[in-house]
Amino acid sequence: PLLPPPPGSEPIASPFPGAEVRRATRRPLAEPVASGITRTDGELCGQSADTCQSLQSPLPIPSELQQSRRRRRPVRPSTSDRIPPPFPWAGDHRATVRPLAELSASGITQIKGELCCRSCDAHEVVTYDLLSKFEEDVKPLYRRVQEYESDRASDSLLNPKYRDCPSCGLQRGMRPVVAQRKRDINWLFMLLDGTLGCLNMKILAYFCRRNGCHSTGARDRKLYYAFTGLCVQLMRNQE
Repeated sequence: PLLPPPPGSEPIASPFPGAEVRRATRRPLAEPVASGITRTDGELCGQSADTCQSLQSPLPIPSELQQSRRRRRPVRPSTSDRIPPPFPWAGDHRATVRPLAELSASGITQIKGELCCRSCDAHEVVTYDLLSKFEEDVKPLYRRVQEYESDRASDSLLNPKYRDCPSCGLQRGMRPVVAQRKRDINWLFMLLDGTLGCLNMKILAYFCRRNGCHSTGARDRKLYYAFTGLCVQLMRNQE
């Protein structure tokens, strides 16, 4: 059976006898078709305008997802500079020592520290006389470093002379025991022992940051700030 001609078509002459041919006319997009479906811009075929608009609109974001997007990294609480002194000769601020005059007035003349062998793990406690060790070894080195005027640590600071291990005999095997918590480091003992050069970059940067020095830069510069900073702290209130 022949299909009925679509509405709006025009009959034209057919080259075949008995056949009827209609020419379809172009219908505007906004004109409704026979099935009642409109095809306008922004709409989908077979759907109403409200349905098409709802499909094209962005999906609502769940409230849980919105809250997760607004989350930010929690702010770390600021650490206080004032701490309980880990040693009698340490200051009540991080990475500081008490002046020589104050230590002498308090009767603190002996500085103790612990060394450990990096081979056999043998421990040894070493005691230094504060005044004599500072005047004989530390203060002359401080004056020589100040004469360079290059803000760089000398070779003697970069390459400390470690003690030999009395247990296994390893040469230069005794290293100072560095506390895991930076606030508990025995700074004054390492200054007198001449082993500040064994500290890594993070610990040296910690000292510089706590004492108002530049915490970035080369290792010899940070070591210079640590050595001179400790010497200045010791010589406070001196004429």
